[in-house]
Amino acid sequence: MKYEPKKGVLVCSFHPNLKPYLLQLKKNFTSYKLKNILSLSSKYSIRLYEILKRYEGMGVAFVDLNKFRELLSIPESYFYKNIKQRILKPLQREFKNYTDISFDFEEIKSNKRIVAIKFTIKSNLKTFNNKKQEDIDNQGSLDVKVLELFDLLPNKKRTMTAQKIFSYYLKSYDVNYIRKQIEYVNKQNPNNYFAYLKRAIEEDYADYKKVEIEIMRQQKIFEKLLFNLEKERKHSIGVALDKEKSSIFKGYMGLLNDEDKKELLDGYLQKAKDLYPDVDEKSFEMEFKIEQLIIEDIISKNEIYQIRLSKAKERAQKQADIEYEQSRISLYNKLKSGLL
Repeated sequence: MKYEPKKGVLVCSFHPNLKPYLLQLKKNFTSYKLKNILSLSSKYSIRLYEILKRYEGMGVAFVDLNKFRELLSIPESYFYKNIKQRILKPLQREFKNYTDISFDFEEIKSNKRIVAIKFTIKSNLKTFNNKKQEDIDNQGSLDVKVLELFDLLPNKKRTMTAQKIFSYYLKSYDVNYIRKQIEYVNKQNPNNYFAYLKRAIEEDYADYKKVEIEIMRQQKIFEKLLFNLEKERKHSIGVALDKEKSSIFKGYMGLLNDEDKKELLDGYLQKAKDLYPDVDEKSFEMEFKIEQLIIEDIISKNEIYQIRLSKAKERAQKQADIEYEQSRISLYNKLKSGLL
């Protein structure tokens, strides 16, 4: 190692035998700039940062609560409320203030129990005051990207020419875009490898933009389907409550003799006519209006009916939440597999 004081950098060299191992690191680990974690103080900060960086490209991550405990080595004595107050909320503030990403989190429940956490990951890029330091960081980042791309080349093509090409094109193209072009060219196995690679980068032989558009299309479909799932969840709860109310109404009316029943219906008919003057009093719609008025009144005056309706709502919400979560997981798996 050698320190260069004028540049403020530490230059490291490695034995050539280490090269294969260093170049392979990107396949098994999440890479990030060290400066993004230097200000993190919590013992859980870096691990959560690494987890969220892994899913940064997707913008969302669903993590099972038990798996989350395991990944962050959270003590078993911590209930979820402890995790939320002592870990998630403090780290949310810390990430926003000190790193290149921020996050929101949402609790996923099943049978009233929190079973998973949904993280929404957002970019939190900041402007650095020290331009010279920014240039140094950018150069270091460029070198890492060149090494990443270099590792994708066939062994015989790993030359200084390749490094120069990558350094040049990385100024104008995203590293993921160039990666896809290299993978495409490798499959073609052209005679003049680098000439073909240059054309591939400049003309997008790998149709990277189409892939990107397809990903965005699937993401929009996913969001729309999630919105529809939420509408279905609310609708199914409403249907269950209406069914229970109808059952209460039929049971109540069954307790009345014909004379009391007629008196009740006539009284509510007048109320309904006053409230809905445009509705024909002999129509099915008017019958429905009368039934709804009676239901609301008898439930508001009877605690037993209120308890019955409350329990029905609880059952309906529980079932709707289970069905929603099953459907959401299925949709998410389809999104990951590109099947939407």
